[in-house]
Amino acid sequence: YTGEEITRRSGKFLWMSGEIFRNSGISCGKYDKITQTRFLRLFGRELPIGLTTVTLREYTVTPMPVDAGAAEARLREELLARLEESLQDSEGTLIRVDFVSREADGLLAVTMLAECEEEIGVTVERAGETGRFYAKEQ
Repeated sequence: YTGEEITRRSGKFLWMSGEIFRNSGISCGKYDKITQTRFLRLFGRELPIGLTTVTLREYTVTPMPVDAGAAEARLREELLARLEESLQDSEGTLIRVDFVSREADGLLAVTMLAECEEEIGVTVERAGETGRFYAKEQ
């Protein structure tokens, strides 16, 4: 957070809503928008009466030098972690992983090629078909 912050509030009662603004807008091009809605609760039940708060927070982007080797290692770790996470849900196994990294116009791109193995077929014998052979058509 490096700059201006604006808060907008609006109230809601049944199907009607009203807005309460302190100031109208943010003058910058880049900002975060954080929205929070809270409804009134009575005896553990939520009532159709609420307050919505929208905060617009200005930020600026500051270019910083980054070690290309460290960034590449971090991206490889992230790609590998996502692959392992997707393999946990299945019975697949990881056989081989290759990475290709390239830098162009100040952007680093890391691509992962993975070879995985998973058994997707299941042998099922149908009732009454065991040991039966079909004649070949000629």
